[in-house]
Amino acid sequence: MREPAALQAALALVTRPAQARTASLQPLPSGMTFLLEVAVGDQDALTEARQLTGRGDDVLRQAAGFFIEQGLLSHSTDSYRILGARSEYPHAALRRHMVLLMKWLH
Repeated sequence: MREPAALQAALALVTRPAQARTASLQPLPSGMTFLLEVAVGDQDALTEARQLTGRGDDVLRQAAGFFIEQGLLSHSTDSYRILGARSEYPHAALRRHMVLLMKWLH
């Protein structure tokens, strides 16, 4: 089972959008790879996310996208944050996040 903390944070943010303005200031939750996989529509990730949350694919993908927009893509964040990562992440994880973000953006 994948770590659901980031997905849960994304779902919480959608239900309380007023907190979006401070989302980029909060520490990144664990499970960012899972969140990014949900955002791009990875079928395995979506299946697991549906099982964990009971939510539909559209809701999950929208919540993940909203979290990415509000929590990662701020002009004041560093490159690691934009990737949904921390500086201690291995190169392979950073690259995986970059690929997932590129898929999400295109």
